[in-house]
Amino acid sequence: MELNPEVDLSIDINNLSSEIRNLSVKLYRYYQHKAKVESERDMAKAILKETKAEAYKRIKSDLKVKHTEKSLEAEIDTDPTVMTAQRRVIRTEHDATTWSGAVDSMKAKKDMLIQLNSDRRKEVS
Repeated sequence: MELNPEVDLSIDINNLSSEIRNLSVKLYRYYQHKAKVESERDMAKAILKETKAEAYKRIKSDLKVKHTEKSLEAEIDTDPTVMTAQRRVIRTEHDATTWSGAVDSMKAKKDMLIQLNSDRRKEVS
């Protein structure tokens, strides 16, 4: 089942029973996907840290060039492998934030369904 917040967050008020019945599975899948993208973000951060350490060692080992701490930091920050890893962290941070918002929205949908179902029961009574 592909997750699609644009579709999954809509509510068919004519079929609340089905909406409520399917909500827990959808919410579970959203939490599952959120955990996956958070794991990818954490892995990207670890890779960035490792990439920076490798760049530091490589730059420091070049005895022909004497670096200050600032110039060493600038060399590391502009290293192509570090820049690639940094871009990956930015992308995965975006994904983690987006899917965290999707989970929060699914929780809001749950609250709306509860309220709509309660209102409908009051109308029937």
